[in-house]
Amino acid sequence: MCSLYNTIKKNMPKNKKHRTQKKTAVTKNVSSQSISSQILKILQQALQYQKAGDWQKAEALCHQVLQKQPKNDSALNFYKQLSAALNSKGRTTEALAYLQRALSFNPNHAEMQNDLGIIFGQQGKLDQAKACFEKAIAGKKDFVQAYYNLGIILNGEEQFAQAITCYQKALSITPNYADAYNNLGNALSGQNKFSEAIINYQKAVALNPNYAEAHNNLGVAFKKQGQITESIACFKQAIDLKGNYTDAENNLAVTLNEQRQFEPNNANSYGGLTGASNNTPWKVVNGYPIEGVPPDFELPPIVGENNDYSFIEEKRKAFVAGEQPYTLPVSIIIPVYNRKEKLAKTLAAITHQTYPANLIEVIVADDGSSDGVEEVIEKYQKYLSLKSVRQDDQGYRLSAVRNLGLNLAQYDHISILDCDILPTPKYLELLMQYFHVTDKAALMGHRRFVCTDNIADDQILADVNIALNLPDVIYF
Repeated sequence: MCSLYNTIKKNMPKNKKHRTQKKTAVTKNVSSQSISSQILKILQQALQYQKAGDWQKAEALCHQVLQKQPKNDSALNFYKQLSAALNSKGRTTEALAYLQRALSFNPNHAEMQNDLGIIFGQQGKLDQAKACFEKAIAGKKDFVQAYYNLGIILNGEEQFAQAITCYQKALSITPNYADAYNNLGNALSGQNKFSEAIINYQKAVALNPNYAEAHNNLGVAFKKQGQITESIACFKQAIDLKGNYTDAENNLAVTLNEQRQFEPNNANSYGGLTGASNNTPWKVVNGYPIEGVPPDFELPPIVGENNDYSFIEEKRKAFVAGEQPYTLPVSIIIPVYNRKEKLAKTLAAITHQTYPANLIEVIVADDGSSDGVEEVIEKYQKYLSLKSVRQDDQGYRLSAVRNLGLNLAQYDHISILDCDILPTPKYLELLMQYFHVTDKAALMGHRRFVCTDNIADDQILADVNIALNLPDVIYF
């Protein structure tokens, strides 16, 4: 909104005197970016629609402008904003379509080519993403972000030399780019050039001392060089900066175990083990001698021994009895391929969840459907916080498309549903009750088979009991 408004404002004539003074110059050299009074009126009306939230009418007017002035910045920036808004809501297919529509008028618009490449990258279309970033660079030689984004794709494809070139170019334009130094270090590590990688990781943390990932990467590179003390310090720093940093915790634990540099004061925090001298006492536990444990030391009973997890159930019951509010958000991932009717019924059932709606997001991960799945997604975006992500149909790739959904999820707690599963209204509430009292659980529910062929999703949307009261189907 701001970009469209600012461009209109910038191009509005200041006053009549100003127009008279510039008349000769404008007549001799009419800029392709000047806005005629007719175009200005259309853009002002588009701005009003945009402010009112009517993006469709605003888009139609901006489309008119581009038909007359294909390089009009105001109209092109509107498409850029519209695409960004849709993409942030997980509506990547629509975001892609609007960018491509604008680029049909001005294929050399560098920023939109870069945005298009980002969406292609989210969809796993890496060749198309690379082509877009390359076009963005061709249109704007000092486009730092496009060099950086292209480097990410190349690094992921293990084309390390080309990735290094991209990051170096980005840094030549913006020398204080900590992320570029970190990723340059990753590309150099891919070539086993750990000494050079260390230099770049150090530059990244010098620019951003709170950069946990760079500290962790620096620790890995130090370890590859045999600098174990330095690597341990880096892993600890990464953990201190970013709580629950699994990669750094695992790297530290493995390094400590390999080198047996166990620290008594940090054993619990960093996964280390307490060492003992040759003169320390022993204690026999379950027939095994343990060095360094006083003979009179007694361990408390092991909770949950022999798969007895009733203590978690007791905590759950206490949580429910205390009527404490739910606070943990959850992401539901639903992979789908050409089963839009089944998907519609599943989404309809999800609308009846008793768990707070503001704590639920739904992500449909489309494995390249061709039966109009996007129509179902658009329909249920009215009722759910619903996003979608899609990959091309290249055969059965369930794991890949599920991972795309996981990458898009913004919450730590995940529920994965098949597209033909109708969750009962208390499905999420019952599961999430456990996670409010423990983070050491993975939960599964049971299934009951029913036939919903004669029920439409609108019926389930109106009353989920229509499906819940169906008889069991027994297969022989």
